[in-house]
Amino acid sequence: MNSSTKKTTLLIFGFIIVLSIWIIIYLLKIYNPLILPSPLQVFKKFIFMFTKVNFIQSFVNTFIRIIISFSISAVIGIIIGLIVGYYKLLDDLTKGIVDFIRSIPGIAFFPLFILFFGVGELSRLMVSLVISIPIIIIETKYGVIYSNKLRKNLGKLYNLSKYKLFTKIIIPEVSPYIFTSLKVALSLTIIVVLVTEMIIGTSFGLGNLLILSQFQFETDMMFALIILLGLIGLLLNLVFNLIEKKIFHWR
Repeated sequence: MNSSTKKTTLLIFGFIIVLSIWIIIYLLKIYNPLILPSPLQVFKKFIFMFTKVNFIQSFVNTFIRIIISFSISAVIGIIIGLIVGYYKLLDDLTKGIVDFIRSIPGIAFFPLFILFFGVGELSRLMVSLVISIPIIIIETKYGVIYSNKLRKNLGKLYNLSKYKLFTKIIIPEVSPYIFTSLKVALSLTIIVVLVTEMIIGTSFGLGNLLILSQFQFETDMMFALIILLGLIGLLLNLVFNLIEKKIFHWR
């Protein structure tokens, strides 16, 4: 059994254990079925969700918010990280500010953004950016700083332009750092989007559906949504890992 097959087997076995514990707790009636529904009931609700227009609209809206927030964070964070990492003076000037912002819980900015931008999409976007961008900047910056000095010196020796130095030497060296930061940023973006949907609500959004199901004691819906979010996160992580192995196969 190779390493990949072993990991997959252990992953499936872990899910079976959790499901078994859930079934046992339900059958023993340790909790009221209203609080802890049966796995079968949750599975039926999970399938039923995809037949509802309201859920499809909520899923699409949340997905769009995540993609827009993540894409903007990635572009801004990578560009600033490359520039700051290349110019030491800029690093010295901005290091304290970036570390300061990164140390503040991102959701703490939400009330401030609501005051400035109102209760709407822009406030949600700003919270996602202020959380994700510093992480990408820091990882990208250190990737540039710790990138192979020999290759950079060779680039300077052959009088490569700054554009070629970045595209041919620095960016390939920094790519693994950037990729790691993007995985973390994507996870945080998903969390922030859902939390902001739950806090101020929205016409359509998975976070809003989750909080409504809590108020209405639709616990089967709550569990179905939580499982869906877990599957989305798991799928995205697997995709990132596959891309990482494909691109950075030499590492």
